[in-house]
Amino acid sequence: MKKSFEAIGGSENNERFLSRIKILEFELAKTRKELTEIKKSSITDSKTGAYNVHYMNQEMPRILNEIFAYHKFEKGIVEHKRAGLIESASVVFFDLDGFKSANDKFGHVAVDDLLKYLVDNIRSKTRWGDFLVRHGGDEFILVLLNIDAEEAEKKAENLRRLVEEIGRNFGVTASVGLANYKLNMGFRNFIDMADKAAMESKKSGKNRVTVAE
Repeated sequence: MKKSFEAIGGSENNERFLSRIKILEFELAKTRKELTEIKKSSITDSKTGAYNVHYMNQEMPRILNEIFAYHKFEKGIVEHKRAGLIESASVVFFDLDGFKSANDKFGHVAVDDLLKYLVDNIRSKTRWGDFLVRHGGDEFILVLLNIDAEEAEKKAENLRRLVEEIGRNFGVTASVGLANYKLNMGFRNFIDMADKAAMESKKSGKNRVTVAE
């Protein structure tokens, strides 16, 4: 009889132990999900889903360091060290024309929906590794990796056309500036080049692409 009670008691203890393990596994999965959401919210714009400036400030120095490392190695001697490194980068800086007027005319909710739809469309057309950043209220940056100058200009023009098409009913277009990275250029100078090119597009009549020299 004593052995039977011991067996029953042991079985109940095992069940309680397994139940506790399941609860802990559930809590751990919940915590992991919450941490993932916190991390995501720290690097993305809450209204559009694009990356924020904080993310760009983290990533761009790393990207430029990789490009420097790639070109530092002599081709054919240490080719294995160059494999997988980023070779080049371009920045497409675009400022939405007519954004304030659209806000005044259609309201913040409608324009926020427009921005979200625009961002979703741009991101669906970007290649793996490229990323979109919301730089300010009506300013965005598209970072293109491993791309030559000619192809980068095509991408910039395609983006301009996409904004024109999606923003047509709101009177929204894009003044676009393109900068291609040059070795030893600082991160801030790189972004500033693209920004100034976008300003030149705006001064020249808007809804166009200007390539930084």
